[in-house]
Amino acid sequence: MDAVILAAGVGSRLKELTETLPKCLIKVTSKSILEMQLDALFSIPEIETITIVAGYKYSEIEAFVDKFAHRKRIQFVINHDFATTNNMYSLSLTSNNLKGKEFILCNGDVAFKSQTVARFSKESRSEILYEKNSFREDNMKVLFDEFGNLLKISKSLNKSEADGISLDIYRFSGEDSFQLYEYIENQLVSGRKDLWTEVGIHALCQSGGLHLKGIEIGGDPWFEIDNISDLAAARSVFFDQLTFSEFNNYFFDLDGTLLIEDDPIEGAIELIDSLNSLGKSVFFLTNNSGHSDKKHLDRLMQKGFNLDRSQIISSLHQTIRYLSDSGIMEVLFLGTESASLDFKEFGINFDSNNPMVVVLGNDTEITYKKLEQVLTHVYRGVPYLLTHSDLSRPTLNGQMPDVGVWSSIVQELTGVLPLRMFGKPDPTILTKLPVVSENPFASVLNHQNSVIIGDRVDTDIKLGLNAGISTILVLSGATSEETFQTHQVSPTFVINSVKDLLS
Repeated sequence: MDAVILAAGVGSRLKELTETLPKCLIKVTSKSILEMQLDALFSIPEIETITIVAGYKYSEIEAFVDKFAHRKRIQFVINHDFATTNNMYSLSLTSNNLKGKEFILCNGDVAFKSQTVARFSKESRSEILYEKNSFREDNMKVLFDEFGNLLKISKSLNKSEADGISLDIYRFSGEDSFQLYEYIENQLVSGRKDLWTEVGIHALCQSGGLHLKGIEIGGDPWFEIDNISDLAAARSVFFDQLTFSEFNNYFFDLDGTLLIEDDPIEGAIELIDSLNSLGKSVFFLTNNSGHSDKKHLDRLMQKGFNLDRSQIISSLHQTIRYLSDSGIMEVLFLGTESASLDFKEFGINFDSNNPMVVVLGNDTEITYKKLEQVLTHVYRGVPYLLTHSDLSRPTLNGQMPDVGVWSSIVQELTGVLPLRMFGKPDPTILTKLPVVSENPFASVLNHQNSVIIGDRVDTDIKLGLNAGISTILVLSGATSEETFQTHQVSPTFVINSVKDLLS
């Protein structure tokens, strides 16, 4: 048995993403729609070959498939007329190989998992997968006869008469595939290249030429993705709440993940309260060096978060700890008055005349004079450190400059690189945590017991990869949908915001 994926269309309702990506390569989780489909279809032992009918940006699809484990069992058919035809025409291009043969058919915009296609029976018959008693305006609705055979499939069926919605995943027997291709060929002869395959399936079911048994999928996760709101909804469907609840240690980024400036993101406080009630270890992990750790604690508690200072893990504290351990007790600090308080706790002095190092922090009180002092010392050969390397921080008014911007100015003007950068994604930020079973806490972190939740791929998600723990990317902060789709680093999970983590 073979399978066909129809993936030639432009996906115009996802234009902000499909201008650079074919629709089937849009990532729902850490995997694209196409990768999810290929994984699911190749889980069926009887599948020998999968044919992908591509058109729009087909070279990108071919490049992706070239890296796929089952590449030798995948073949391409190209619909060069994708802009003026519909998916019935795309299916017609596979006629030479599949007419009269058993095959599985699915549209290239449906995300599903192996458990769903495993529901096809072992009987020699045609079948359609559907979700019972569900209704979505954009989906194909289905109506079955008294024997459970498909009678109607159409978007125009109303809620009162439909039995559910189609997944657009079918299995055709050899006899029925012959009938379907015959119908398609007759339509093409009459010049109809603009029809949906479902038009043919509906017509043949009405005339008795096809007999598709309905297979209900229960609670299996799946979603047809036509627009951005569908993509957001699909992420909620595919997120594994059970897995999330089984972690022991939760590391939450602050800005862009739990807060925008000082305002909690919807659901953030409730989520932390829920994890606390379950006895989980919760930490607040931030690169924001514009506040002292006490200030971070105060801003969280004032907004209703329940925590103590030992749960705050900051790039500022990591930097100060390094200075203290290295015996560097005189520094020039480019930072806020609030952040400077933490240096004093460690006995580190500020020396604007003869510093041992210059430290660049997130200075929201920056002045020309401060930058001039930094540059003067770097020109003289004084090394400089970065509390972290973020270029920006999220605010209610958009992204604002952060340490990476000040560092860029110094590098551009002096030609000198920083001696060291702290903060995420440097995994040593986790090395001075509480002790568990007489071992450093960081040494017992792993993918099964620990997860970092954050809004930046280059810091939060990379930290998870560097530390060997699971990651959840939230799209509520610095990382846009477009950036996520084209980024090479993949998180374990992707969600829209922490609200989606509430069970």
